[in-house]
Amino acid sequence: MRLLDRLGARLDQSVTIMDKAGMQLGCGELSLEHEIRSTIWRCLTCRHGEECRQWIAADRAGIPGFCPNKAIYQRAEATRTGDPQLAY
Repeated sequence: MRLLDRLGARLDQSVTIMDKAGMQLGCGELSLEHEIRSTIWRCLTCRHGEECRQWIAADRAGIPGFCPNKAIYQRAEATRTGDPQLAY
């Protein structure tokens, strides 16, 4: 697979995981440019790419434990729902 194809596929995975996490980019959760960039970069460089692809294909709920962005998604959910337990 060509590099640009791999990057595109990984970005698609990143968007799918963000959707599963209920993230709404630009709506106060990940609206800071550097945080969005960091989240996408961690996804692009994640060593669990194939595992993530399979996890998405299985249509599982939530965020997988191996996701390097899981804590960010949990903090955003805690902010969205007001549940401080989700932040950790």
